[in-house]
Amino acid sequence: MPSHIPEEIINEIQSRCDIVEIIGRYIPLRKAGNNFKALCPFHNERTPSFVVSPSKQIYHCFGCASGGNVFGFVMNHEHLEFVDAVKLLADKCGVVIPEKDSGKSDGFTKDLWEVNRFASEFFHKQLYGLPGKQALAYIRKRSISDETIKKFMVGYAPGGGDLIKEAAKKNFSAEILLKAGLAVKTDRGVNDMFRNRLIFPIHNTISKVAGFSGRVLDDGLPKYLNTPETNLFHKGKILYGLNVSKGDIAKAGRAIICEGYFDFLRIYQEGVHEVVASQGTAFTTDHVHLLRRYASTIFISFDGDSAGSQASMRGLEMFLNEGIQVKIIEISKGYDPDTFIHAKGVAEFRKLIGGAQDILDTKLACLCKENNIATTDGKIKVIADILPDAVKIKNEVKKGQFIKNIAFRLSVPEESIWLELKRIVKNSQQHHKQPQSGAAERKFYTKVGDAAGERHLIQLLLDNDPLPDCIDAVVIDQMKHPLFKKILELIVDLKKNGRWNGPNSLIALLNEKELLTAFSSLAAEEIPHGLDKTKVIGDCIYDIQKRDKENRIKGLIVKMEESEKQKQDVSGLMQEIHNLQKELTQLNKLKI
Repeated sequence: MPSHIPEEIINEIQSRCDIVEIIGRYIPLRKAGNNFKALCPFHNERTPSFVVSPSKQIYHCFGCASGGNVFGFVMNHEHLEFVDAVKLLADKCGVVIPEKDSGKSDGFTKDLWEVNRFASEFFHKQLYGLPGKQALAYIRKRSISDETIKKFMVGYAPGGGDLIKEAAKKNFSAEILLKAGLAVKTDRGVNDMFRNRLIFPIHNTISKVAGFSGRVLDDGLPKYLNTPETNLFHKGKILYGLNVSKGDIAKAGRAIICEGYFDFLRIYQEGVHEVVASQGTAFTTDHVHLLRRYASTIFISFDGDSAGSQASMRGLEMFLNEGIQVKIIEISKGYDPDTFIHAKGVAEFRKLIGGAQDILDTKLACLCKENNIATTDGKIKVIADILPDAVKIKNEVKKGQFIKNIAFRLSVPEESIWLELKRIVKNSQQHHKQPQSGAAERKFYTKVGDAAGERHLIQLLLDNDPLPDCIDAVVIDQMKHPLFKKILELIVDLKKNGRWNGPNSLIALLNEKELLTAFSSLAAEEIPHGLDKTKVIGDCIYDIQKRDKENRIKGLIVKMEESEKQKQDVSGLMQEIHNLQKELTQLNKLKI
């Protein structure tokens, strides 16, 4: 536990943060018995295996083994250090962390955040000063208002090494500027990375400046210069403007993706707030995961003649795998969203949104244009290219309607397309057998597997009931699964010493990833209502003791056989086996 945030403060934050409510802000949760389920935000899956337990205040994914408490979830989802996750949740639940106790979580990372914040403020100030006169005139000429400029902290980078000079006055070293991607080494020493450029600060989802993009004001190249990959900035994991628009996206249930910064500023300024910019980069799985937190439908609005629309086609599989509906906003050639709205008005842009076509229909139309569908070969080529995508449509009604569209477009019997679809599915299953979700295997009490009794015993002890007298050092010693044994030792110690405060008091002690994964998988499983816990605990201990004695007998028999081969005295071993067999018989009688 970090010493710079008092444990009582961390406990207070945790007590105020309901894990279901917090995780529910990121992904849609569905009630499933006493727990909640969802598609895991940390890996691709089609069947929900991500479980959130409100009673234990933990989460676990049975697909990728990610698990933990509310702090762990926020750390993984927001890519934050522990201290930053605690601070984020403190803000959400209204707990004040005393400054004097906050200390330094990670000096280097903190300096990077600080220098980025300083640079953002410096650039913005320059835009409204004498150095930025030309840049300000340029952005105003493009009809971007001062309100929008200030909201998104648009700035200007002068050309004379001004940032380095000002940063030095604030005790920011050249090294930290280089690490942040704000400076570069040249033959003449260290110089500003961004010079004579309009600056767009790029924020993460909690509005901290992660990087920058600088645009030239003339025809110079490169047109845009971005912060290189740093500890904070990963272009494939961040979407411009999402920190501001995420609430509107969640409220609307949809996100409009445009390509450039001016496209974003124009769309947002005109009142369409559920928008983000991809910064001219190809879609990544991280982008899709990011948007899936807030929206189930994505509208892609790229230039009429942009390669971006083709890129969206290439990213189609990512969207389909995540169950996201994608629609294409078709803008006339020669326009981008910025120039279209400037020329025709936002009302016309809203009409384009209303008439947006599903990306699969768009792809089908493109394929039909590219191939001669008057011929059998042309029809076969279109079907071969489009059906692998159709397979991934999760909604059966939509899938059926799309198959009808294919049949109509190609003048092919619908039954033939369904047969071809089934063939593709069959081939896919043969080559990529998917692991079963394990629902049947996760019925609570089962004797399948050597560690079943140990597993269920721990699950039944994760409540606030006193420790049963039958759980002692002997039972712990008889546990064979090393992770389960360690977890049981910790539970027993916490309960015996009056330090048990539910499963979260145990998480703080699980400093190894394997232990945390094993624990969260145990805690996430639901205990059936009305279960006779005393009886099942007894059954679990019986299984543990029975297996222990049987394994010891097997070991002694092997040892005795080896001793006999060497003509050694085995009477002592025989007596041990006899005693264990008597104990086993007695144990079975007690069970009956």
